Amino acid sequence: MSYPMETEQEFDRLERQARMTHYRLEDELRGVVLYPRMKILDAGCGSGVASRFLADRFLGVNIEACDLSDIRLQQARNASRHSGLDRIRFFRSSVEEIQTENDRYDFVFCRFVLEHLPNPVRAISEFFRVLKPGGMLFLVDLDGILFNLTHQDPVLAQQLDSIRQGLSQDLFVGRRLPQLVHRSGFIGLNWKVSVMDFQGADLSDELELTQDRLAFALPLFSKILGSDDAAQDFRRRYCEEILKPGSTLFYNKFVVSGVKG
Repeated sequence: MSYPMETEQEFDRLERQARMTHYRLEDELRGVVLYPRMKILDAGCGSGVASRFLADRFLGVNIEACDLSDIRLQQARNASRHSGLDRIRFFRSSVEEIQTENDRYDFVFCRFVLEHLPNPVRAISEFFRVLKPGGMLFLVDLDGILFNLTHQDPVLAQQLDSIRQGLSQDLFVGRRLPQLVHRSGFIGLNWKVSVMDFQGADLSDELELTQDRLAFALPLFSKILGSDDAAQDFRRRYCEEILKPGSTLFYNKFVVSGVKG
């Protein structure tokens, strides 16, 4: 897995994002019940914001969290200690090859990770392997991020088309998750889809996040578009379009769960 926004500043963006209306963990996890002594995996934990949320909400659960980024893991450990949640165990691992034994966890939570993977099926198969029989997989991912912006700029349209063709990741993976989870052997599938429609203050907040996302991913866009100048031009055009009257920006958020039979 190659994460396109691997910078120290990405920690702050992830923490800020988690406080925004459309990214509320409490909404995504509504109805989930976890019991003391359950073993939980936060797969691809990033800043550790979800691990801390789970540790605070579900007392007595045993939380482990993995990420491939050494930078992010250290930041997540520091944030956990600062929050008084030292019991979370962080370890370095790809979600495509999780460094643990079979049938270890009661609940695997993976949020905004599969959209960054060229082959999310590998990760979902690993989640099946590390879950105990009867354990639950809980996925949250976006569908249409970056591409669900209406605009009238023909140059931007060409840039977005080049980026979509050049990406190894599928930024429309959300709609595929129910089928991928089913094909990986999970039963009892449930999913819900919500539209993240950015207007007013929500649009201003999302613009700030987008500016950071695009800035952190400039090396990737430079490679796809052919130069640093082209990548910078894409970032400028994209952010300018967000603020034009009548432009609409939205993503679909898929929350998908399944049980290992």
